[in-house]
Parts: sequence; structure tokens; C-alpha cells
Amino acid sequence: MSQESALIARLLLIGRWLSVIAAAALAGVIVWRHFVERDIVLSQITTRNLLKLANTRSEIESYLNHVEITLRTIASEPSIRHLRTDSRDYVQTIYDSNYDHHMLAEVYVVERGFDGSRRPFMTFERAEQGIALEDLHTQSREADEYREQISQIARFAADPKLCALLSGRVPLCLGEPGLVYSTPIRAEGELRGLVAGMIRSKTLDQLLDSHGDYHRAALFDERGELIAAARVSDDEYQALPLEIRTGTAHSATIQTDHVISTPISEPPAAAGCTLVMLHDPAGQLSAAGVTGLLSAWGPAAAILALGALAALLCHVALELIAARHVAVARTEQLAHATRVATLGELAAGIAHELNQPLAAISTYAEAAAGRLRNNQLDPHETLTDLAAINTQANRAATIIERLRAFIRKRPTQRQPVDIAAIAREAARLVEIETRRANVTIQFAIDPLLPGVNVDEVQLMQVFVNLLRNAIEAVAAAPSASREVRIRITRAAASIECRVEDSGPPIPEERFDRLFIPFESTKDEGLGLGLAISQTIVNSFSGRIRAERNARGGLTMCFSLPTGAQEGAT
Repeated sequence: MSQESALIARLLLIGRWLSVIAAAALAGVIVWRHFVERDIVLSQITTRNLLKLANTRSEIESYLNHVEITLRTIASEPSIRHLRTDSRDYVQTIYDSNYDHHMLAEVYVVERGFDGSRRPFMTFERAEQGIALEDLHTQSREADEYREQISQIARFAADPKLCALLSGRVPLCLGEPGLVYSTPIRAEGELRGLVAGMIRSKTLDQLLDSHGDYHRAALFDERGELIAAARVSDDEYQALPLEIRTGTAHSATIQTDHVISTPISEPPAAAGCTLVMLHDPAGQLSAAGVTGLLSAWGPAAAILALGALAALLCHVALELIAARHVAVARTEQLAHATRVATLGELAAGIAHELNQPLAAISTYAEAAAGRLRNNQLDPHETLTDLAAINTQANRAATIIERLRAFIRKRPTQRQPVDIAAIAREAARLVEIETRRANVTIQFAIDPLLPGVNVDEVQLMQVFVNLLRNAIEAVAAAPSASREVRIRITRAAASIECRVEDSGPPIPEERFDRLFIPFESTKDEGLGLGLAISQTIVNSFSGRIRAERNARGGLTMCFSLPTGAQEGAT
């Protein structure tokens, strides 16, 4: 075999090995990308599931609050408090005007001595189509409702502080399950009876059934008994652990379903109830376009890639080796270019701040050189210039160290710090953003502030977060009103810091959710800045809040105790 043939054979052998290595690398990349994409989508799904759980809880609490307000309105009527029959028209009006909101099957006004042997003092209801009311109101059909009302009367009598009660699931006289929601009727401190509203379970079912094919929900009372459910079978909710149903555990994996839960805390009558949501991660991943590892496209793409790569390596081995050398060279060039670009990004951020001390160094050096050229060397002036050069050099070093200190990862260090100095330092860190947005930062700082015992870098992070939010808020405002103001004052035992902006007013629905994680109006924002700031301030035994200011914008206020405890976490 000629040397040329031997070389070709050797290259083909190398090509076969390279094909195996390349195929394994390609398969590894495909598997790695699959898991990376899956983790990202799962994280997004988890966030959406938590938001849906919170929204559903809010809807349930809002509905029950409306029911309680309606019942309290009836119970507070003077004629009802004295159980007078002339109040019927008033109660009927309240019941009818609120029916579309609470959909109460019935409302009973029951006197304290009610024993179930006769009808309640008053009954208000709406007849369903095809159902005769006289057929519903029999002793046997209403027995369960009556027993629950008698029990609730006893509980109101035993505990004068009780303001509302929500029963577990009971059969209603309508022939369907439901709940009895009651508020007491009291006059001159004495229990006179109660106003009871009958809530159909299907009304709550409809509130739960609004979250797509991959979510099911159930509502349990404080004993873990089912109150309402949306697309959850008897076997499924009975299989849920008691810790989930009673809210003592908030997540678990049940077969293929992931379960999350949250307590219902509003109104007080619902305290102890637990909302449970079951969702199918596999179904949600599939709906998001993330299929299983062995889906059809995976093996097909791998086989095609491996076949093409093997053919290419076998037939154009020499070209492949040359291409590989070219690829390596280009990879090295790309790595070098990336390093240069990274250095450029860092330099762009600090160039402006370094320009002033460097210009000053040049000026002082030129002055000293000029005197030397003119034979006018004055030792005192020369020493003064050299001292100024040294000062400006240290200033440049301080600027670089300031940026390094802000991004450096290090253990938390609590020590007394000057909060005014930290506020001004934070303003310097965002100076480039203020210039770009044409925003002015004004300071109003009490000159006699005591030190606060905090971590300097973490406190600076709070100021930077609040300042950046304020700068973004006023970026679209008219130039004449582009202003952010930092006020720091001393209170009785604390220091209060206020960051005020002149941006547009915040809608009411967003104002109440400013500190909730992942609530962001920015296209690329995570909505974590204020939540992280709140965590930091709370760790210093402080408090943070939002206020509307007179200029129409927002004021973020936080206070820190002047004697913050050592070792607070």
C-alpha cells in the first residue's frame, strides 16, 4: 500500500472513530438540551400554577365575603334584631338584589329557641324551574339543614365573640349538597337568633372549574371533609393525605399528579378551609411543546444526524480534518473576541466615572511638566500637584473597588454604617441610567443621623433596586418633571428613608401587589426587585411600604431601627 493509500486508510479509520465520538456528543447535546428546556418550562409551569392557586383562593374568599356582607346586612336591621315580622319586605329586597352575586339557594331567619319542629321564623328563596316549593319544605328534606342551624345557634350562644360560621357539606332540602353560612342576630348583647344562607356546592364548583384541562381543584373544611370540587373524582380526593386536605402540608406528589394547597383565611367563617389544586405536569409539558425523551422526533433526528455525519466522515475524511482545523482556529478567534467584548462591556460601564480622575491626573501632570520646562520649578507647588495626582489615582481605584464591592459575593457582615453615605453611593452606581433617562436625583437628608447596624452591601442593594424602579417610572414623563428624590429623616427610634418619583400614577390593582414575587410590568423583568428589598429590610428588623405621593408618582418608604439587633437573620 502506497503511503498515500495508507494515509487515506488511516484517515478513514480516524473518521470512523470520529463518527462515533461525534454521534455520542450530538446525542449528549440533544439530551442535555431536552432537560434544560424541560427544567425551564417546569419552572414557568410551577409559577403559573401558584398564581392560579392564588387567584382561585381570591375568588373563593371574595365570594364568601360577599355572602357574609349580605347576611350581616340582614342581621343588623333593627326589626330583624327584634324578630319583627314587618321586616320581611326589607329582607326580601336584600335577598333579591344580591341573588345574582351570591346565588344563595335560601336564606333563613331563625330565632334562638328554634328546635327544628317547625319552620324557621322567615324563609326567603327562589323557585327552580319545575320544582314546587311546597314539595321541598318537608320535615324530612329539611332535617339536615335544621340540625346544622341548631348546632350553630348553640355555638353562637357559647361564644359571644363568634361573628360567622360556615358548616361542612350537608344535604340541602333542594336535593343537592351544600353549606350553611350563618351570622348571629344580637340585640343589647343578647343572642336572638341567626341569619343562615344555603350555598349550593355546585356554586363553589363553578368557581373552581376555570383553569384548563390540566388542573382540578377541591375545597375541604377544617376536618378534611370535601366541600366542593371541580373535575376531581371521589377516589382522587379520598386518596389525598389528610395533611393536604387540612392544610398542614402544602405540596405532595400523588401518582402522576402534583398537589399544592393553600388555606382560605377570608372571611373569618372560612378559616380552616383548605383549597387544593391538582395538576398534571406531563400534560402541561406536552401542551407547552416539551415531549418525552424518547418521542418520535428524538430518535429520528439522532439517526439522521448520525448517518449524515458518518457518511461525511467516511467520504471526505481529508476535508473533514481540514475543516476541523479551521473550526478550531475559528473557535479560538471567537473565544478571544468574546473576551474582548466582555472587557468592552465592563469598560463602557465605568469609563465615564474614570474619565474625571484621569483627566485631573493629566492636568496636574501637565502643570508640573510645564513649570519644569520653563525652569519655574517650585518644590511646594510640585508636591501639591503630586499629592493631587495621588488623590485622583486613589479616586479612580475607589471607583473600581466600589463596583467590585457591589458585585462581590461574600458573607453577610453587620456593622454600624452611615446610611446617608450608602444612599449617595447607590445614586452614583445608577448615575449612567439617570443620565440616559435625563433624570435628576435630589437629596433631602437629616445631617444628624445615627448609624444603623446592617450589612452595607445589602442595604445598598435596596437603594439601587428602589432607585432603578423610580428612574424607569419617570423615564416617560415630561422632561420638566423627571425627578427622583431621596429623603432620609430620623424618627423616635428609627431612621426613615423615602424614594419618591414623579412618574405616572400606578393602577389600584397593581398597587396592592407591588411586593408579590413575579408580579412585573416589564417585558423582561422577573418582578423580584421589591420582593428581595422587602426581605432584606425585614431581616434588619425594619419595615417597607409603598405610598402614593402628591405629584402623582410613587413613594417607597422603609424604616430601620437605630438599635438594630445583632445577629438578626
